[in-house]
Amino acid sequence: MLKQNKTYQQPFHKGKHLHGGEFGYMIADFDFTTHAMKTWSDVGSTMAVVREVARLKGVDVASLDAKEIFDHYHEDPIYEKVVEFQNKFDKVNNHKFNKEV
Repeated sequence: MLKQNKTYQQPFHKGKHLHGGEFGYMIADFDFTTHAMKTWSDVGSTMAVVREVARLKGVDVASLDAKEIFDHYHEDPIYEKVVEFQNKFDKVNNHKFNKEV
């Protein structure tokens, strides 16, 4: 049985590869000069935090643990910089999507 969207009473769109409506594919950043586009998953995910910490520290992504970064972000200036940016990003985007209609 298909789940029904209570607002519209239509079946949810699943997409051919079950990615229909995937929030991580939403465009979160677009550079109009270079036409480079980043999705929510690119800039707003836990993995994005790990990748950025790895880039700033000059280490391999596999050597980092996301839980360790978040648990100890006040103890390491790079962790703190990246996590605080992530928090600001989340707050800005949550504000955009949580407006009353």
